[in-house]
Amino acid sequence: MVSLFFKSFPAFEILIGSIKRAIRITNLRTELLIGTGDPADTDILANDSLNAEAMVRVGFVAAGVLRAYCKRPFRHFIREVRAIRRPILKPKQS
Repeated sequence: MVSLFFKSFPAFEILIGSIKRAIRITNLRTELLIGTGDPADTDILANDSLNAEAMVRVGFVAAGVLRAYCKRPFRHFIREVRAIRRPILKPKQS
């Protein structure tokens, strides 16, 4: 399974690249307060927040998934991962 992962690495690059193209961050704001007056507390990070607005274009992600799935090693890797998660069915005993 590890060898399949390394063989399917170019497909993962396609997938990650399409996700990077699909996400556009329009607004990013952060508020940090470091140290609260006492020099002993300067290492403490208090009252932090992160606000972001992002647009996600689903078409780019879907196209990237399809392009990655067209690669044979990636398909085999996905099949192996699904086989691990699939429970083994035992025949019923009467």
